[in-house]
Amino acid sequence: MERLENKKIVIYGDERYTRDFLYVFDKIKPDYVVDDKKSKYSEEWHALEKENQEQVFVIVCKFNERNAIKNLNSIGYKRNVNYASATTFFKELDFPVKGISEKRRIYVWGTGVNSYEFFQQYVEKNPDVEIVGCVDSDEKKQGNTFFGRSIYLPEEIIKSDKDAFFVIATKKNYWECKNTLLKFGKEEKKDFVFYLEINQYASSMMYKTVYDIPKVDYICNKVFSVLLSKPEGKTIICGGMNELPNTPLYYSEIGEVWHSNIMKVMRLSIINGTYSFCNPEGCSYIECCGKQEIDVNELCNSFRYSQEKIKCVSHKKANMKTKIFHIENYILHEDNFPTVFECGWDETCNLYCTSCRRCIHSAGIEKKRELSAFSNRIKHELILPYVKRLNVAGLGEAFASDIYKKIIFDKEIAEKVKNLGVLSNGELFTKKNCDKLISTWDTVSVFISMDGATKQTAEKLRRGIHFERWMENMKYIGEMRNEGKIKDFAFNFVVQRENYREMPDFVKICIGFHADHIKFGKIFNWGTYTDEEFEQITMFQKNGEMKKELAEVLNADIFKRPEVHLFEWINWEERYL
Repeated sequence: MERLENKKIVIYGDERYTRDFLYVFDKIKPDYVVDDKKSKYSEEWHALEKENQEQVFVIVCKFNERNAIKNLNSIGYKRNVNYASATTFFKELDFPVKGISEKRRIYVWGTGVNSYEFFQQYVEKNPDVEIVGCVDSDEKKQGNTFFGRSIYLPEEIIKSDKDAFFVIATKKNYWECKNTLLKFGKEEKKDFVFYLEINQYASSMMYKTVYDIPKVDYICNKVFSVLLSKPEGKTIICGGMNELPNTPLYYSEIGEVWHSNIMKVMRLSIINGTYSFCNPEGCSYIECCGKQEIDVNELCNSFRYSQEKIKCVSHKKANMKTKIFHIENYILHEDNFPTVFECGWDETCNLYCTSCRRCIHSAGIEKKRELSAFSNRIKHELILPYVKRLNVAGLGEAFASDIYKKIIFDKEIAEKVKNLGVLSNGELFTKKNCDKLISTWDTVSVFISMDGATKQTAEKLRRGIHFERWMENMKYIGEMRNEGKIKDFAFNFVVQRENYREMPDFVKICIGFHADHIKFGKIFNWGTYTDEEFEQITMFQKNGEMKKELAEVLNADIFKRPEVHLFEWINWEERYL
């Protein structure tokens, strides 16, 4: 941004491109905007002829910038002196390691598997970034080399090289390395950085979403308030979004992840309607976009946004950019911190469903210690001060994990957060556990996954479950729902070849349990099946159309009940308000 210092800034651009750019580069405050022709949004480009060229800098935000550059050149403006393409700013969204290497000497801290990964995936692909050496606390490694760089003791370099900059390339000893540098007065991001923060994701994501064609006339409000944490603290917004390349929460502050450039660009992709980073295979709503009317009731999120602020949403099945672009979208910004948080960092589960995993997974002693430390940190840095709704668990089983049970039965968390959503397979959701949750939390919503209406099918697909015990547990939760002690009771059924015929009976069973929602979803291939196996298992064609056998089953009147949701997206997070 140095080239903009003490300059009058003018944008020469298309309106959507300009608003995309300024949404992410929100510290840039242009004096005005010009375009090829005068409009309500912009002045005519000839206004630049009146400017003192030494005092002005033009940022070109045009999808086709050829004519704009021709016009600027015609009045004496020079590239990179008086103007530049917006794309040249995109790199500034990434960590500026190249700029640092030009002024300081960079050392990689660590010579293990993570350092090897860093050298292979980044250093060798970016020869213009100079790494002068490595540091390692293992004295036996001194005098050796790693990727051709000499290995030194950390304190030796910290004390002797005042211009040293450190890239911490070890996960196992990250906090130890960080604390050592802090002890010597070094500042994070100024004097050292974690290696996963050195990437080119934000800039490439920005390029992708700006130049994508908007296709979804809808605002998904999850991006402004919801965060899901997966193993190692990796983050997503929902199951319908690809994993974000942010630095995992294990190695970063929550605020830095939540307000990162990567998150900014990802939110832009919702605002501009491109949904560039959402996975249509994991989100029934996005997959059906353009084929159905938009249900305005699903997006209101009215506890934060007035109806005026979300009037940008229409009921049109639009696929044209001109119909999807809405100026009003760009006033939407994230909360200071996530207010809805989903715990999904422990894979421990009592079942091994055919669609999910090959065997039962349980965290070992060392892993539990690691997960417990992370949970305690998340509790005090995020859950207690900011979260209004807690969901457990997006991965694994809430009642099989000691880590999750410690969270959901924590009275301090319950008194502060008040609203709990439990995602469970139901096998361990006993009367005792149900009563304990009800007595601990103000409101409890229950979301149960089950893929069969008979003992034979249920126990085949959800291996490890006891159908009679499950039915008994559901009956009691249903009674609590009927008495108003459970706020919401919902079921999710993953439709596949083995169970689609049982869908009508499953609806009847759930109605008997006083279910509020009965959702049927597509089976997805999480790497469990080969392509050939999945083609036989799924009840949908590759083009998204359901197979004839499934369509025939769905003709039954029972699927017209209001509780039933057939292959459509439901915003569980908003239901607690």
